Amino acid sequence: MKLRLIIISICLMVFTGCSTAEIKPKSITESDFGMAESEAILRDTYEPVHMMTKHELETKPEAKVKSYEEFKDTFNFSLMDENVVRRYIFENVVDFDNAGNPVKDKDGFLVYGEDNIVCNIPTIFDKGVVIKKAFIQEKDYGTEYSDMNLQELVIVESCDETRDEAAAGFNRTSRFRKDANGKCILHDVEGTMSFAWKR
Repeated sequence: MKLRLIIISICLMVFTGCSTAEIKPKSITESDFGMAESEAILRDTYEPVHMMTKHELETKPEAKVKSYEEFKDTFNFSLMDENVVRRYIFENVVDFDNAGNPVKDKDGFLVYGEDNIVCNIPTIFDKGVVIKKAFIQEKDYGTEYSDMNLQELVIVESCDETRDEAAAGFNRTSRFRKDANGKCILHDVEGTMSFAWKR
């Protein structure tokens, strides 16, 4: 009896997973979004990253903190989803050991780039970073799956090497969704998030 229940449960999980994966939007529409407003949104969103970045193009905070929670609370990441803050900001600027744990100094504070690797997170504040395009993308799943309908602001950044060679190879797509208060929150990032090189 137990074996039968286990098999049934597994089958339900498999079929549920398959059916969900096959659900595709009935339509995807895109409409242009203003470049000036896009730049303002990027500047507001990436302001804390810009404040961490020195003139040597090294993103390295000066504030001493002992945990991710303190890191998150110290800087104004209110326009970023927590997953973005952890994966794309925190895990890029903080040193990690071979076991995947954050490195701390003798006083228990997180270590930022004290190894021989320099990290730089480019932002719209950099002269070599430009907005390639911006648009509103709407996915409509129809009446049956209307709860999956999605609207995102998509901003694609690229590099202008004629303005700054340090930005060479940079390409990033930032996806924003509005929260309950109508604010655009950075929900996901694709492409180049940071550059790293040896000192």
